[in-house]
Amino acid sequence: MSGLLPATAIVSPLPPAPTGVAEYSARIGSELAKHTPVALLTPAQAGRAREYERVIYQIGNNGLHAPVYRAALERRGVVELHDAVLHHMLLGALTRREYEDEFAYNEGESKRPLGAALWRERALSGADERFFHYPLLRRLVESAAGVIVHNRAARRSAAALAGCPKIWEIPHYADAPARSLFASDEALRRRWSIPAGSFVVACFGHQRPTKRLGSVLEACRRLGAGCLLLIVGDFVEREYERALSARLESPRVVRIPYVGDDDFWRLAFLTDVCVNLRYPPAGETSANALKLMAAGKPVIVTRGEENEALPAGAVVRIDSGEPEVEMLTACLRWLMEEPEARAAVGREAAAHVQAAHSIARVIHEYKNIISCF
Repeated sequence: MSGLLPATAIVSPLPPAPTGVAEYSARIGSELAKHTPVALLTPAQAGRAREYERVIYQIGNNGLHAPVYRAALERRGVVELHDAVLHHMLLGALTRREYEDEFAYNEGESKRPLGAALWRERALSGADERFFHYPLLRRLVESAAGVIVHNRAARRSAAALAGCPKIWEIPHYADAPARSLFASDEALRRRWSIPAGSFVVACFGHQRPTKRLGSVLEACRRLGAGCLLLIVGDFVEREYERALSARLESPRVVRIPYVGDDDFWRLAFLTDVCVNLRYPPAGETSANALKLMAAGKPVIVTRGEENEALPAGAVVRIDSGEPEVEMLTACLRWLMEEPEARAAVGREAAAHVQAAHSIARVIHEYKNIISCF
């Protein structure tokens, strides 16, 4: 590859793009640049990837990543999957005929009629399990020089494809700033109109049906007046927001739109418990869950392969499906009524993230990967 720039290009949404992948890529690029030449390219600059010796494409399951996806097909490089389902991104990026062709390429020509049916029913894609059952990864994975994943579910999805190249499973980094860098709880509560003494349950990130917010709202309602639900992030689908609108208007619900890093940490530190449910799953590792754990906060997650590597004492798991609301209510009540248990889970969470998800460890993994191609 003579004539190419001797650097690693990372192609990804970058701040201020409203996605955690943007912050992730900026931090990885900044830290990795201390050890090797790195160029950060936005989706608009994705075509420049062909100028570099090595390229890492950061791919997620939303429209911000469509130009990155296309660039990864044109110039072979390593693909880092932040979601192991790309169905929703492709639904938004392809025409009807392109989508049907892509579905048939992934699942076989005999499944083309199913692809046509899913296109017609694409308005249901946010919660319908069929759209999560068909990840549509094949073309991207077959085109890649290697694949980076962050959990066993994503590794399994990629490895199931016959043309899958080498896979590296590495931790998703997470750390937290010092609590002393931010204002006192009292000042924060006044700023966001959060009554003193409230038990604050928070849901961070883009709100979509898979985050199970309806179940969270019901569980918090059952806990009574002492519980306040903090929703930090915008709704991806207006119809979903409208469906929940009556419950969102409760005085015990505080809604805050997407926030930058500083406000994220201010809100994280006044949170008592974070709820980070995912169903149907998309093979994702939640950066927000890890960040809250790094801050010493207990996090409730949906039991699944995506988070099975987290130690039992460092996270609280509940089942999906029929038991979801009852289990979530019981776990929240336990954490609300037992502050010592809440603190113990938070300590275990912070210790695990510090040991297993440090930026130093992740950069070490990146350096090893770069040396392989």
